[in-house]
Amino acid sequence: MRIATVDGVRTLLVTHRPSGLAVVVDASIVVKWLAREQDSEAATRVMVDDRPLTAPDLLPVEVANVFWKKVRRGDMPTTELRPAITNLLAVDIELHHSTALLNRATHLAVETGHPVYDCLYLALATDMGAALATADRRLRQTAHDLGVELWGERPSSARQYAVTRLVVMIAARDASSSHQRALSERR
Repeated sequence: MRIATVDGVRTLLVTHRPSGLAVVVDASIVVKWLAREQDSEAATRVMVDDRPLTAPDLLPVEVANVFWKKVRRGDMPTTELRPAITNLLAVDIELHHSTALLNRATHLAVETGHPVYDCLYLALATDMGAALATADRRLRQTAHDLGVELWGERPSSARQYAVTRLVVMIAARDASSSHQRALSERR
């Protein structure tokens, strides 16, 4: 997948993405791909990563709303709106039903004080064990605090600790079960 500029309009060229650990992309990243924004080039690096992209099905609506705001403020010419929406719908992002994530996202919102719509991305990333790609500093910090892997960074020490703790707990459980079976067999 790559972006080309044709007659001054950014055009997204979509290619097939291989399977692997997914990256959850939020609206702030996708807007940077499709509209002229600061750090657009840095945001496009996630598109050339070999990991599949995924997001809650709220993503296209949220991105279209940002385009609407940009047009109203005069930051985006109306002539760029149709190509931007066309490109948005052409991006190879697997969309997940927000309703399936809503319970977890609402609890995360209450826990973190972050809006439910942003917590949909966090819920999807945690449910899938995926990295989160966002340009939203507050969401990045919330993800970091929760131990969610951030795309482009190494997994947080909190996440590494949680994974290590889980592995140790499973190993201890398995060892205890083996010990109990051995005792039962001796009787």
